Amino acid sequence: MAMRLSYLVHAALAVTAKANHISARQSNGTNQTIVTSFKDVPTTQTIEWIPCFGNFTCTNLEVPLDYEDRSVGTTNVAFIKYDAPKQPARGDILYNPGGPGDSAVGFFLRPDHFSKLPMVLGDEWNIIGMDPRGINNSGPHLDCFKGLPIARDEFDRTHTDVDFLSPRSVEEYFVSTGGFGDWCSAQLSDDTNYANTPAIAGDMLHYFELLAESQGLPREDVEVNYYGVSYGSLLGDTFAQLYPDRVGKFILDANVDGEDYYWGSWNSSLRQSDDAVKAFFEYCFEAGPKCAFFANDTSAEAMQGRLDKMIADLEETPIPVTDPYFVQYPVVVTHLTLKTRVLGETYNWYNWPQYASDLAELEKGNATMMAVATQMGLPITLTLEEYSSIQPRILTACTDSHGRYNVSTLEQLQDLYAQNKAISKYFGAQWTQVIVPQCRKLRFTPPEHQTIKGKPILPL
Repeated sequence: MAMRLSYLVHAALAVTAKANHISARQSNGTNQTIVTSFKDVPTTQTIEWIPCFGNFTCTNLEVPLDYEDRSVGTTNVAFIKYDAPKQPARGDILYNPGGPGDSAVGFFLRPDHFSKLPMVLGDEWNIIGMDPRGINNSGPHLDCFKGLPIARDEFDRTHTDVDFLSPRSVEEYFVSTGGFGDWCSAQLSDDTNYANTPAIAGDMLHYFELLAESQGLPREDVEVNYYGVSYGSLLGDTFAQLYPDRVGKFILDANVDGEDYYWGSWNSSLRQSDDAVKAFFEYCFEAGPKCAFFANDTSAEAMQGRLDKMIADLEETPIPVTDPYFVQYPVVVTHLTLKTRVLGETYNWYNWPQYASDLAELEKGNATMMAVATQMGLPITLTLEEYSSIQPRILTACTDSHGRYNVSTLEQLQDLYAQNKAISKYFGAQWTQVIVPQCRKLRFTPPEHQTIKGKPILPL
């Protein structure tokens, strides 16, 4: 039994912005009501900032779906702005928090996340967040269950309940991925063809060209300033390949392998992932009794061996959790639940003290906190306004890879799992299901000039 792994794995990939559709308004310094929904931000062809959500301003730009064939139509791209404390500012820096699928607007509206950005970039730059195409407040919408968030999230939580140790489970999952592709292809419009990373790079340039025009400067000379993290590094890399003469000040952090991403296998992300698992035990051993999982062990390797034993034990004997104080219905913690938690903690080092405590409890046979940490036993309670990054992530990545990595048969899926398992014993199974198999029956094709065939290379 695999307990809603894709839903949790996607949440662990990056900062998932499940914020409401927030918006903004400020126009030429005039006083206006602060708005709290991008539904109230008019779509304009020029940058029109309006006050939104406290100290931010927002604009909603109309952009061509295809900059080389404007007859195709338009969509909207949402922007949020933090004004530099020191004005006049040195300029604007565009920020992308990761993904694909993560919302910059959602990131800005989480103080625990956004507050770090001005510390990194200083107080002389306006910081701009852009929801990329198909993400949160930007079109075209990439939600295969438009208007049905509970159905969407229930599907996301259950359709990849796959245990690669069970041939029947793998077979059912493979069939389910085909159903996902058929469903989404029927539900979404042809505008989805234009929700891809090269097109998003074009939107970055478009914003800075409009900014130059608003300042009375020639748009053809403008350079783009940019800070991208994780997938954001891939977006910056792509921009640099497409528009090498327009690269201004660039920071690319937590870099993604562009060749692997556009090829579509996604397995380079697993490299050294097991080393990240090992790092926890090294720090725990160094902390000694201050670490709840220490147990007077003789080495970090011995501690990691205890984790491996718990995984093996759960493969044979899952543990039920039935305490109504912690769960609202009975759940079962399996080896996949534990691996999902381990994956999440490679992103959340600040949570390691609690992680150590939960591992210690699990070793005693108490799986309650492991269930709580992986959000098991909770009902789905969403409003129609909530955004989920899971399907936009899949659709953007699949459109970018454009069928290059083929997983069209059960045997090819099993081969992919074997490759990933050889790279990471902890995460090979979970990573196999995150993106690649979901692409196999999606019928969306970007135009030729919105495809990247090789590895993007950032000029030095």
